[in-house]
Amino acid sequence: MRVRADGNCLPACGAVFAFGEDIKPKDIRIRIIEELVSNQNYYLDEKNLKKGYDKTSKDLEHIKAFAQYSDHIIPGQKLNAEVIKKLYEKEVMDICKDKSYMGIWQMFALATVLKMPIRRCYPSLGISSPTLVMKHLNRLILPRIQVSNDEAAIMWTSTRLDVSPYNWVPNHFVPILPFM
Repeated sequence: MRVRADGNCLPACGAVFAFGEDIKPKDIRIRIIEELVSNQNYYLDEKNLKKGYDKTSKDLEHIKAFAQYSDHIIPGQKLNAEVIKKLYEKEVMDICKDKSYMGIWQMFALATVLKMPIRRCYPSLGISSPTLVMKHLNRLILPRIQVSNDEAAIMWTSTRLDVSPYNWVPNHFVPILPFM
């Protein structure tokens, strides 16, 4: 199974789970955008982002971590509700452009688009603080509305060949499919 590496990889992964192959990623992208716009308050609510997280930790704030992973954050920027909301809105605006990279909030919306949980798999590569990053990125995401008890699995990966395990940076998603 191949999944395009043109910025549509997350919607293409969604298409694999929805249609059985990498077709119609634009349709999945549009549904992700609609979900994020229509339910912004849901995706900016800490308790909703913790659903499916099997570990409890008082110091683990998903909303702030997700904002820190945004391409729009300014290093050293203080994160409050207003700043986080603006980062979220900028990300939603960015993904309106076809072939634009998607990230964490978009994967949460994809779970609802598919109406099934998504297991996010993040390798322990290129992380200076693996424990915290792994807690945020290697977990189960529950959809806002769940219809299927099946579980999709999507792995963060990279298409770059010029990086080592120490400076590895994710830039691609691939579906993890069961052996048949």
